[in-house]
Amino acid sequence: MLHGGVAECPSILALLSNGGDGRTLEFSCGPVRPGKCRRNEEPSRGPGRLGAVVRLLQYFVSRPPRGSLGAQQRAFNSFRALYNEERPHTALGGQPPASQYVTSPRPYPTRLPPLEYPGHFLVKRITNAGTFRFKDRLLLIANALKQHHIGLEESDTGIWSIYFGPVLLARLNERDHIIRG
Repeated sequence: MLHGGVAECPSILALLSNGGDGRTLEFSCGPVRPGKCRRNEEPSRGPGRLGAVVRLLQYFVSRPPRGSLGAQQRAFNSFRALYNEERPHTALGGQPPASQYVTSPRPYPTRLPPLEYPGHFLVKRITNAGTFRFKDRLLLIANALKQHHIGLEESDTGIWSIYFGPVLLARLNERDHIIRG
């Protein structure tokens, strides 16, 4: 199945395969030169003949570019419907990918519960810049954690373990303020 859209990225630049199973493709934005594929794959020899899909996508969606972001999104939505619901796929016995898709029986929560840390942890909120304050220093941890809370646990004198929920991310030495993963 083809997932994604162009709402966040006005130009369609790359498609990534999920490992060549022939069932799903994910949309990805990023600078890709014409004729180049990610992971050094040749356009016509990528996993699951990804090059053919890229050419189809370019033909139906991006060439010529539509006049507005809304028009570009509508073109992509039409292509996605064609790719998922109408196009027969050899690996699926001539069935379209949508015929094989089954939604998960497990409900997905609309909001995840907040992370909880033991009482002895020092809890810090990550800023939009991926930083947190520790003893009058501003330290960079990761942009991916912005607006989340991390927990710090002093494990040895001056050595702090940094956790995101139950996952140990790194250790912080308070003497040199270096975070080591």
